[in-house]
Amino acid sequence: MELKYKLEDIGRENSFYLRREHRPYLEGNWHCHEEFELMYVLKGEGIRIVGDNLSNFGPAELVLVGPWIPHLWKNISNPDSDDTVDIIVVKFTQTIGGQEL
Repeated sequence: MELKYKLEDIGRENSFYLRREHRPYLEGNWHCHEEFELMYVLKGEGIRIVGDNLSNFGPAELVLVGPWIPHLWKNISNPDSDDTVDIIVVKFTQTIGGQEL
């Protein structure tokens, strides 16, 4: 699996952004980026790889991934069911309001 840099355009005037994703499948793309990423799983289950750690994920899990740490989430998908993933992702930079974290 090839590691890819994922560019997120949160803008120079913004320190963070938030998005909610409700979809049938997390694609499991192995990537890294310069922002911190906080991910909260509302619904769904599967595997997560963060750095060299492989583990399962499920509802009510909150994970913080640091900058430049390779990671991916891949859910268990059953095409015959109504399984979906509902997640909240918050990304933020190392500097918030002019202050280093």
